[in-house]
Amino acid sequence: MRRYLRRELGLPAHRFKVVGYWIPNSDTWSERYEALPESVRSELEALWDNPATGGDTEDLTIRYEARLSDLGL
Repeated sequence: MRRYLRRELGLPAHRFKVVGYWIPNSDTWSERYEALPESVRSELEALWDNPATGGDTEDLTIRYEARLSDLGL
């Protein structure tokens, strides 16, 4: 939804707030995250550690969630 509002509709981040209230397979999410290779977890953490290269917080959130989705999380 966030990606649609931001990218497709072109709304600025300050005009909306998207809050997810469930995570599919949440009972095993942490286990699956911990099972990722260290390099992938470092990549995910680096998105937040170096925001200057990633754009505003809303863009970082979109990129982070897209990457999690790519990884099946």
